[in-house]
Amino acid sequence: MDNASKNVINTKTTGWWIMSVVVIAFLGLIAWQIWKAEQYNQALDFAKMGEHYRAEGDFQGAEKMYLKSLELFQSLDHQEEVAKQSGKMGLLYATHQDFQGAERMYLKSLENFQSLGNREGMAHQYDNLGSLSAIRGDSENAEKMFLESLAVFQDLESDEGVAKQYLNLGNIYHLMGDWQQTEEMFLKGFELYETLGNKSGVESQYNNFIAIYVKRGNWQDAGETFLRKMAMQEQDSFILSKYAHLGTFYLSYGNWQRAEQMFLKGLEIDQALDNEEGLSNYYYHLGMLYDNSGDWQRAEEMFLKGLEIDETLENKKAMAEKYANLVILYAKRGDWQRAETFFLKKMKLTSEGKASILNKYANLGDFYLEYGNDQLAEEKFLKGLEIDEALDYEEGKARHYASLGEIYAKRADVRQAEKMYLSGLKIAEALENQESMARYYAHLGVFYVNQGDDEQAEEMFIKGLDIDEFLEEQQKLVNSYNYLGTIYANRGDKEQALGMYLIALELDIDNALKIHKSEAFKFNKEDEGRILQQVKEELLKEWGFIQGERENLLNHYATLGDFYVSHDDEEPAEKMFLKGLVITEALKNQAGMSNYYTKLGKLYTNRDDLQLAVEMYLKSLEIDKALGNNSGMADKYTRIGVAYANQGDDQGAEKMFLEGLEIERLLDNKKGMARHYSNLGAIYAKRGDWQKMQDVLFQALAIDKALDNKEGMARHYGNLATLYVRVGYWQQAEAMYLKELEIYEALGNLLKHQENVANIYGNLGISYQYQGELPRAKEMFLKSLRIFEEMGNPSTKRVQMLLDVVEKQ
Repeated sequence: MDNASKNVINTKTTGWWIMSVVVIAFLGLIAWQIWKAEQYNQALDFAKMGEHYRAEGDFQGAEKMYLKSLELFQSLDHQEEVAKQSGKMGLLYATHQDFQGAERMYLKSLENFQSLGNREGMAHQYDNLGSLSAIRGDSENAEKMFLESLAVFQDLESDEGVAKQYLNLGNIYHLMGDWQQTEEMFLKGFELYETLGNKSGVESQYNNFIAIYVKRGNWQDAGETFLRKMAMQEQDSFILSKYAHLGTFYLSYGNWQRAEQMFLKGLEIDQALDNEEGLSNYYYHLGMLYDNSGDWQRAEEMFLKGLEIDETLENKKAMAEKYANLVILYAKRGDWQRAETFFLKKMKLTSEGKASILNKYANLGDFYLEYGNDQLAEEKFLKGLEIDEALDYEEGKARHYASLGEIYAKRADVRQAEKMYLSGLKIAEALENQESMARYYAHLGVFYVNQGDDEQAEEMFIKGLDIDEFLEEQQKLVNSYNYLGTIYANRGDKEQALGMYLIALELDIDNALKIHKSEAFKFNKEDEGRILQQVKEELLKEWGFIQGERENLLNHYATLGDFYVSHDDEEPAEKMFLKGLVITEALKNQAGMSNYYTKLGKLYTNRDDLQLAVEMYLKSLEIDKALGNNSGMADKYTRIGVAYANQGDDQGAEKMFLEGLEIERLLDNKKGMARHYSNLGAIYAKRGDWQKMQDVLFQALAIDKALDNKEGMARHYGNLATLYVRVGYWQQAEAMYLKELEIYEALGNLLKHQENVANIYGNLGISYQYQGELPRAKEMFLKSLRIFEEMGNPSTKRVQMLLDVVEKQ
C-alpha cells in the first residue's frame, strides 16, 4: 500500500476515533446530568421528610433527614438549598434548646445567602439570629440582628417583614425597659399592619399597647386602646354593651374615674335609645361603683333609679337584687330603718306575700343579727315575744326565747341567757313538742359547755340524745355525741371521749351513704357506691383495734370530708373537716390539726374565699414549723403563694414560692423544685419580666426531663409557647406547641388530655395564621374543631370563628 493510501486510512481512523470520544463525552455528560438531577431530587425528598418529622415532633428523624439533604446539596454545590436547609436545621436545634448548634446553622445559612446576594434570605436569618439571642437573654445582640433584618426588609420594601421586625424590636425594648422605644416600634408596626389590612396583626399590636400602658400605669391610653380593639368587631350588639365592657375593664384595674365615665356614656346611649333594660343595668353598675368607692349617697340614687325601672318592667329578679343592694347599703350606713324597710319588701317579694305578723319580727331580728346589730335584733325579738304573749302563741314565744338566749349568751349575760333557754324549754315540754325540746337541750348543753359546767352540759346532751334517737334526727345525734366527746376529753377521760367521737363518725358515714347512694344508682356510677362502701368497710375493719390504735380512726373525718368534696358537696365537707379539727384539738394532736387546717384551706380556696383560705394555711404552716415538718411547710408555701397571686399580691406570692423553693432544695425534692420554678414563671409573666420567666421555665423543664415527668414537661412547653407568642417569636412558639403535642400523644391516654390537645391544635392554627401559612392554619383549626365537637365543648364556637376568618383570607 502506498503512503497516500495509508494516510487516507489513518485520517479516517483518526476521525472515527475523535468522533467516538466526542460521543462518549456527550453521553457521559448526559449521564452526569441525570445523576445530578437524581441527587437533587433525592435531596429534596430528604428535606421534605425532615419537614414531616419536624412537624410530627420527631427531632432525631428530622435531624437525620435534614443532614442527608444538606450533605447532598453540598456535594452538588447548590448554595441556595444549602442556605435553606441550614436555616431549617438552625430552627430545629433552637426548638430543642441546642442554641450553639442553632447559631452555627443560622450563620452558615446567612453566609450562603450573602454569597448569593439573596437579601430576603439574609433578612430571615438575621431575624432568626435575633430571636435566638433574645431567647438566650442577649438583648443587645438581639437588637443588633433585628435592626440588620429591618434594614434589609426596608430595602426590599417588604412591609410584612418590616412590620415583624418592628414587633421584634418593640419586644426587645420592652425587655430592656425602654418604654419610649417600645411604644415607637409597636406604633410603626401597627401602622403597617393597618395599611396591609392585617386584622390579626393589628389586634396583636393593640394587645401589646395595652400591656405597655398597664405596665406604665397609663390607664387612659390602655382603655382607649381596648376600646379601639373592641370596635374592630363592628357588631351592632357591641355598640350597646361596649361601654359596660370598657367600664368593667377600668374597674378591673381600679380606675374608678374612667369606669364611671364609661358607664355614664353607656347610660346616655341607652337613654337615647329608650332601652330600659340597659338603663337598669347601667344604674346597677354605677351603684356598685359608687358603693365600692364609698360614695353611698350616689350609690343609693343609682340603685333607686334602677329599681324604679325594674318595678315598671315587673322584673322580680332584678327588683330582689336591687332590694338586696339597698339593704346592704343602708346597713353599712347604719340607716337601719331604711334597711329594714327594703328587707321587708324583699321578704314579701320572695315569699310571695305570705309573710305574716307572726314571723315578721323573728325575721327582722335574724336580719339584724346577720348584720351584727344585736341591740336592734333584741328589740325585734322582744317585740315579737310581746305580740306572741298577747296572742298566747306558745310556739312563737318559744322561738323568740331561743333567739334571745343566743343574744344574751353572746353578751356573756349568763343569767338572762339561761333564763331565756329554760323559759323556752318549759314551753316546749308543756306542748310536748319533742323537736323543740331537743333543740333547747342542745342550746342549754352548748351554753353549759361554754360556762365550763360540764356536768349540766352532759345532762342536757344525754336528754337530747334520747329524743333525737326517737325522732331519728341523725345530724343532731352526731352533734350531741361530738359535744359529749369534748366534755369527756376535757375531763381527761380519753377512752370515753373516743367512744363518743367514733359513734358520731359512724353516723356521719351512714349519712353520707344515704345522701349519695341513691345518686350513685341514679346516674349508674358504680364507682361512687363502691367508694362509699369502701370507706365504710375500711372503718368497720378497724373497730376491733386495740385502745392505743383506735385514735387513728379519727383521721377518717378527712376521708369523709374528701368524699363530700369529690361530690361537690362543700357544706357537709366543711362540717367534717371542722369536726376533725375540733377532735384533734381536744386530743392535742398537732399533726392532725395541721392536716385539717390544710383541708379547710383547700375547701375555702375552691370557694374563692382566699382570705379565709390563707388564714387556714398560715395556721397549718405555724404548726408544721413547730413540728419541723419541712415537706408540710413547702406545701403551705406553695398554697399561700398561689392564694396571694390570685389576690393580686405578686410580691407576696414570689416570696412564698422562693421560701418553698429553698425548702425543696434542702429536701432534694426535684418535683417540688420544678413546681416552684413553674409558679415563679407565672409571677414573672404577670410582671412582663420575660427573661426571668424563660429562665425559671427552662429550669423547671430540665428537672422534669430528668424525672421523665411527661405531663410536667408538656405544661412547661405550653408555658414557653405562651411566652414566645407574647413576644412575637412565632416559630419558637410553634416548636414548643409541637413538643407539647408530641408528649400528650405519646402518653397514649388522649381521652384524658383531649381538651389540651384541642387547645394545642388551636394555638398552632393561630401561630400559622400569624405567619401567613393559611393552609396549615386551616388544617390545625379543623383538628381542634373536630375534638371540641366530639367533646361537646363550648370552645367549638370560638374555633369555628377562627376557622371562618382563615377561610375568608
